[in-house]
Amino acid sequence: MAACVGNAAEWYDFAIYGSLATVIGLVFFPTQDLATALSAAFATYGTAFLVRPLGALLFGRLGDAQGRRTVLVRVVFIMAGATTCVALLPGYATIGLLAPVVLVLLRAAQGLTAGGELGIAAVFILENAHHARRGQTAAWHTAMAIGIGTGMAMGGVLSSLFSETGLDSGWWRIAFLLAFPLGFIGVQLRRRVAETPQFEALCTDSRLVDHLARELWTYHRSAVLRGFCLIAAGSLAFNTFFIFMPNNLISRRGGELGPVLMVTASALGVAVIAAVALGRLSDHVGRRPVVIGSSAAL
Repeated sequence: MAACVGNAAEWYDFAIYGSLATVIGLVFFPTQDLATALSAAFATYGTAFLVRPLGALLFGRLGDAQGRRTVLVRVVFIMAGATTCVALLPGYATIGLLAPVVLVLLRAAQGLTAGGELGIAAVFILENAHHARRGQTAAWHTAMAIGIGTGMAMGGVLSSLFSETGLDSGWWRIAFLLAFPLGFIGVQLRRRVAETPQFEALCTDSRLVDHLARELWTYHRSAVLRGFCLIAAGSLAFNTFFIFMPNNLISRRGGELGPVLMVTASALGVAVIAAVALGRLSDHVGRRPVVIGSSAAL
């Protein structure tokens, strides 16, 4: 449960940027055209995805060397710090081009930690799961959808309350500042959990691979490619449905930020319920039918 709560807190940080992309673009980039600003904001949003594989390799190796719990604490701390810095970062009107440059660096830091969080949290949950309930337990890793949905809902509530005051009032910064208390809670919860039995066993009878990427590609290439394709399909659909479409409705179709984000948050709630249900189903019928069926339906 501690891993899931920390997971939700971290993905709140990662997602709040996407939910407020239309606002971010106008604040940190030199344009007042909403479509252009949104394009610039999405380009920065994509920076995190470019560095996520590096974060996965870096923190994954640290997780094998130093422990899952240690890395999970670190990634929450870094993510919360980067998100809080975005809240405090002056806009383009105040510091010029330095604003988007620093924003890109902070987004890269978020991407690194998100890459580490995604894999390490899944490993931590699975290594603590009962064998007969691994599917249902692992499905709680989708608690990240709770964090993302919370970020969407927070953006929607703040927009509805303060939209008439304009961006100069900085109302949107409140959503980013909430990363600090959420990150603190996540760190405290994760510090109190014990290491997994599998890691403790590895400490006594296993070696750390010297060239991790080379060994993965040489001996586990097929599994890596299959996993990549499955995650890529899900990530593409997820970011299209829950990040691009809401912002497109706002910038191109004239939708109101608050209602659009609240509807998106509701859809993410459905995703959480479906994940737990399908995870439980996989414990009875197997992983393959659920994965194939979900991918086909998606």
